[in-house]
Order: sequence, then C-alpha cells, then structure tokens
Amino acid sequence: MMYENPLEKDPELQKLVARAEIEGRRKTAMLIIEGRFPALTELAQQVLLKQNDPDEVRRIGRAIATAPQEDILRWFLGTYLH
Repeated sequence: MMYENPLEKDPELQKLVARAEIEGRRKTAMLIIEGRFPALTELAQQVLLKQNDPDEVRRIGRAIATAPQEDILRWFLGTYLH
C-alpha cells in the first residue's frame, strides 16, 4: 500500500505550508541582517514583506547572507523598491 501525501490533494494545506515556508525564510533573513548589517534592517523588512514567492524570498535571503559589503546589499535591496 502506497502512502498518500495529503499535501498533494489539499490546496488549502499547500497554501498554508507555502505561507509558513515564506515566513520562516523571512525570519531567518531578518536574523541574519540584524547580525550582519543592522543599519539595513528596516529596508530588508520592507523588501521581504512585499515578496510572496518562496523562491524570491530565498534569493533575497541568500543575498543578505552572502553580501560582501553593506553598500552592495543596500543597492540590491533597493532594486526591489522600484
């Protein structure tokens, strides 16, 4: 007997899981920005709250984690505000 994944059949459950994933990624990104570049916390929060695509939130989080300098990250985040 094969196990059936309830996520595959329940679109509401899929939405709930996706929202939880996005929220978790946002929180992680905010923790990183607060530690690395606290001056950009407000800007990062504005950008992250506008994003509802988990892949986009992941890309922003990766940039926050790997940006070599604050000014480069400020520029990157600023591109999401236009």
